[in-house]
Amino acid sequence: MSLFDDLVDTLIHLAVKESRQFVLEVDFKVKSDDAPLAAHQLLAHVKETEAIYDTAIYNYFFISSFFPAVLGELRKEYDKIKLAYAMHAHYKGLAPKIGARLALIIA
Repeated sequence: MSLFDDLVDTLIHLAVKESRQFVLEVDFKVKSDDAPLAAHQLLAHVKETEAIYDTAIYNYFFISSFFPAVLGELRKEYDKIKLAYAMHAHYKGLAPKIGARLALIIA
């Protein structure tokens, strides 16, 4: 059993058994080049959990990433998960500032 499985079991216990309300951010740390394989592996765990606990699990977490390609891979493979594009506040230069403004407008 992996650390991810232990985490899922604990969160399911809190949500289902103790009726706790929370939303967990899963900060998905993977480079764009590794996105397809990493997304597939993460979604395999998520789908196993969904098979046991139904789609109610999606009320308790979302996945964030700094890499749009990573989020694109997740969305392409599975559309039930809530996703969030994370932006770092400490990027320097004009391009990141324009990107941050455009992201707010587009979102």
